[in-house]
Amino acid sequence: MRNKKIQRLLYKSLDTPLSAEESKTLNNELQNSVELREQHFQILNIRKAIGENADTSFKILFEERLFDKLNKLPNRKPLFNVGVDSLTTSFRKIAFSAIIILILLISYNLKSGNKYSIENLLGTSNTTIVSAFDPIQNLIESEKQ
Repeated sequence: MRNKKIQRLLYKSLDTPLSAEESKTLNNELQNSVELREQHFQILNIRKAIGENADTSFKILFEERLFDKLNKLPNRKPLFNVGVDSLTTSFRKIAFSAIIILILLISYNLKSGNKYSIENLLGTSNTTIVSAFDPIQNLIESEKQ
């Protein structure tokens, strides 16, 4: 537990100023521990090497250039939307064909009957169960028409 506290103090000292008590504790530990001094020295060397070699700033107007590039990217649709679009396109073709077939059937039914009625429009007739199964009744019905 003591080592973790000292480690935190060591790293904190590199980034922010320490209080008087923390500074005193860290200095005592640095004087007493060779391993902690070596670690502190290594960290300072690494920070110095990174600071000298790294380009720490972005070029001028970096944000504007980044957002321009992002805005110029093509809008890609998710795969699900592509599938739905293809389904709706094919469904439109099928629905259009079905409408044409229905119009042809309705016009045929209207032309085949001698009067314009719902029965002729839909191609149905008033057939009861008795007339459907009674052959004599079927003959009488067919003679009426």
